[in-house]
Amino acid sequence: MGYGNDIFSRLAVPLDNNNGFDSIVSSTLKKAPYIALVDFDREKGVVVDLSIVSNTLRSLKRTSCLDIMNWLIGNGAEIIVIPESDTEALNIVEKVRVDFIVVEPGMSLREIIETYLRK
Repeated sequence: MGYGNDIFSRLAVPLDNNNGFDSIVSSTLKKAPYIALVDFDREKGVVVDLSIVSNTLRSLKRTSCLDIMNWLIGNGAEIIVIPESDTEALNIVEKVRVDFIVVEPGMSLREIIETYLRK
């Protein structure tokens, strides 16, 4: 969905599992089995929609972090969560036109959302 305005935003988070808000952030963007697309209202500080999708690009032999980021941006992501251990993604994300936040792998999706929405 991606809103493209000042009120609503879409956050993309690489995940190791699909357990809703209790899903765990992956240590890598490119090989994460799942991606959470979190739509939230910036003014109210609330999540308005959560979709967790399979990262189908991860199984392709020549998939790069850039491919994943372009797919996320094409699906409306305005902010991409990058695990701090993922040096490949950290090197690439600064070259694409998207906001990003760096987090520790192993955090829950709930922790990421609560931390980000407090800003």
